[in-house]
Amino acid sequence: MPDHLIAAYAVLWVLPFILIATIWVRQRRLERQIEHELALIAELKYEPYFLTVADIVRFARGRGILCQGRGSAANSAVCYCLGITEVDPARASVLFERFISRERNEPPDIDVDFEHQRREE
Repeated sequence: MPDHLIAAYAVLWVLPFILIATIWVRQRRLERQIEHELALIAELKYEPYFLTVADIVRFARGRGILCQGRGSAANSAVCYCLGITEVDPARASVLFERFISRERNEPPDIDVDFEHQRREE
C-alpha cells in the first residue's frame, strides 16, 4: 500500500476517536456546570423562580408566541436546559456568576422578550 494511503488510513482511524474525546470533555464540563448552577440555585432557594419562568416560556411557545430569554440569563446552562434561552452552553463559554452569585445577594433577573403584538396574551 502506498505511503499516502497508509497515512490517510491512519488519520481516518484516529479522527473519530479525537472527536469522541472532544465531545466527552465538553459533556463532562457541561455536567459540572449544571451541577454547580443547580447547587447555587438550591442554596439561594430560587427553584420556584426558574420553574415559573420556564412555565411562562413554555406557555407562550405552546401558543405560537415568539419569545426568547436574553441578557445574563444566557450564561446559564440551567436556563438553556429549561428552554428559557437558546445559547447552547456546550458551544459557548458561559460565566454563570454574571447571572447569579452568592456575593451579590440579589435574585436573578431572567429577561424574556415576547413578540410585541402578542404580549398581552
